[in-house]
Amino acid sequence: MSIDTQVREEGPATALAYDVLGLNKIFPGATRVQALADIDLQLEEGSFTCIVGPSGCGKSTLLRILGGLETKTTGTIKSSLRAEKAPEAAFVFQRAPVRSKTCRVRTATPMKT
Repeated sequence: MSIDTQVREEGPATALAYDVLGLNKIFPGATRVQALADIDLQLEEGSFTCIVGPSGCGKSTLLRILGGLETKTTGTIKSSLRAEKAPEAAFVFQRAPVRSKTCRVRTATPMKT
């Protein structure tokens, strides 16, 4: 997995949106799978980050943990993001589970809670 971050050039220094240290994720079972191993990552607020790599290398697992959809096995995650009326963080997977609407409608329509 490769992580590349582009930080804004102008303006004052920004806070870290995420500070990740020693993140590990192990899926238990008959065949134990270590999806993430010792991930260290710092993402600044306002930065644009790309996470790339082959299928099965842990990209989605990392995003699911940062988004609060999956639990970590070990490591620390600190976030300065605070939600008020919007989610703290948001992302859309390439294969969203909603199949009944077009892509344009899915991304333009807020989720109902």
